[in-house]
Amino acid sequence: MLSVSLLYCFDKESNEYLPLIFIAISFVAFEIINLFYNLSLHNVSENEKRGLISNLGWATGYLGGLLSLISVLAILSLTELNDYKVFGQSIFLLIGPFVGLWTFVFGLKHINNYKNKVFKIVNFSSFFKNIKINSINKFFVSYFFFNNAVICIFAFASMIASFLFGFSEKEILKLGIFINLFGIIGCLSLGKIEDRVGSEKIVLTCIVFLLLITFTLYFINDTKIFWLLSLMIGFFIGPIQAASRSVLAKKLKSENQLSAFCVYSMFGNICSILGPFLVSLVISISSDIRQGLLVIPLFFVISLLPFVKTNV
Repeated sequence: MLSVSLLYCFDKESNEYLPLIFIAISFVAFEIINLFYNLSLHNVSENEKRGLISNLGWATGYLGGLLSLISVLAILSLTELNDYKVFGQSIFLLIGPFVGLWTFVFGLKHINNYKNKVFKIVNFSSFFKNIKINSINKFFVSYFFFNNAVICIFAFASMIASFLFGFSEKEILKLGIFINLFGIIGCLSLGKIEDRVGSEKIVLTCIVFLLLITFTLYFINDTKIFWLLSLMIGFFIGPIQAASRSVLAKKLKSENQLSAFCVYSMFGNICSILGPFLVSLVISISSDIRQGLLVIPLFFVISLLPFVKTNV
């Protein structure tokens, strides 16, 4: 909260490296909070309902994103005639404090839940033995690759919309709003059946659909079809993340949860670098954004291999 709020103190004339330090601190803090948030799934739900609860949690997260995007869009519209300024200050300087306040209001209750909680870190040899018995190691391999694809979708969505389909900043914001809305619908829809059919089968279903959708993106030029495919991506991208969390929460004992979600978080951070790097590399070599797009379905294809081997 403090690190992002301090971004208010910097503008285009400020030192360009100091704000990056605060952004880096905020990312580290977010990952730590997110780790304990994922851990809480094991405590707030019974095993047979963890798929539903995980999806409800993810849907609520999308709702928060939806409300924040609507707020930003409203502020942009209200200040457009005034050169995006309030009381002589650029509204873009208020983004950091806005994020800090939003986090404080909606995160304080969660932080208080862990005030006196003590976690025991298990022996890593015991942990790796446990995940091998439960086939979690193979799931982690799959997760690493499909999460690369998911990260790339988030990282390049606005660039694809802008450069390939000519979307303005406001249109990109509106697209983000509707993608979040369909993310909520997807989580609520698939969350109802996840505990019945199994979390891994939901993950597999989402991988297949996201593979087909992202591959189709390579061939289209029509804006309406792009809108349709984007909303379909929103529908499946929420449940795949929620179901991934459920797999770990369901299959591992409570003493292994912290170690598992540490690995889960570590893979997520590696993916945030590797996936976008590979897409950027292909775009740089080919000088074609569409060629870079093909990396995303390729990640999904590779992520299917562990499922095929284990007959999930």
